[in-house]
Amino acid sequence: MSSRPATARVAAARDDRSGLMLAPAWICEAIDFNVTVRVPPGRWTSEVVVAAMRTWHKKYGQPPRSFDWAPSTGRAAGLLPDGPSVWELHYPRWPSAGTVAARFGSWCNGLRAAGLPARIPQHALPRRERILAARRLDAAGVSPRVIAGTLGVARSTVSTYLKGVLCAGCGGPAVTGRLCVACTPRRAPAASRDDVVRALREWVTEHGRAPAQAEWGWQAGSRSPWVREFPRWPSSSSVRTHFGTWNVALEAVEAPLRRRSRWPPELILDAIQRWGRDHDGRPPRYADFRSATERTVWPDPKTVASVFGSWTAALAAAGVAPRSGDQAILTTLSIAKPS
Repeated sequence: MSSRPATARVAAARDDRSGLMLAPAWICEAIDFNVTVRVPPGRWTSEVVVAAMRTWHKKYGQPPRSFDWAPSTGRAAGLLPDGPSVWELHYPRWPSAGTVAARFGSWCNGLRAAGLPARIPQHALPRRERILAARRLDAAGVSPRVIAGTLGVARSTVSTYLKGVLCAGCGGPAVTGRLCVACTPRRAPAASRDDVVRALREWVTEHGRAPAQAEWGWQAGSRSPWVREFPRWPSSSSVRTHFGTWNVALEAVEAPLRRRSRWPPELILDAIQRWGRDHDGRPPRYADFRSATERTVWPDPKTVASVFGSWTAALAAAGVAPRSGDQAILTTLSIAKPS
């Protein structure tokens, strides 16, 4: 590193004709903050911004957050400690968050352009602190777009944060209603874990099969046993409260599952071919699989289309020609019937 003082090195790096800072790499480690340094308007092109974001990620092990490149906003939100930030200590090494938004429309778009994750899996602040930070930034005149980028939330979430009232219980922020999440009382499920286990086993004994999740609730309709015999059976939400998922509850009572958790391609093809064998060589239609009730035997047609790209592609992979209306086109049918 040169022995010249930072002020002299800044002056040496200045363009005499424009007075603009050219920002060579060797000067980024020692900047005299008493010297006004301006970056040329055209220096931060989209390509240079993308390269800067990738360099930050490589240097610090994580993508830059918008408040990293807007330290005054970060301190106002409580996301950065007092004192110079990395961005300020190395100015003008990194572009500002506003420059990124100007080039790409938003901070997240800039991260996506750099091939970096735009979603924040773990927020820097808990929800309560994010709400308070959003309101502090709003009071300081910061736009909702900038607040959203700073906190790592959607703009609609910022609007919800700003519209909330104070919690009647603790005086903190309440996003909806009168109480915050911590002060909202939680009702215990009407049925205990033992009640759920007993009810599942009784249902299997009486109906010869495991209940479907949609059958245990008012949405099942007036003809369903759950509605007719209410309140004999617990609700599906009570089952999920105790076991986490519906299938885990069925496994706990050793009941046959109503639906597979996963349909690999080979099982889907086998189901399509098996349908043809069971129906005199007639290939299945989309509606046939949609109306099927045994989801451990016949996959949902949406799953079939998702795995193979389309329903027709799945039939082709199984060696089956698609049907037109009720007429089966069997010219390319290659389903082998059992001997």
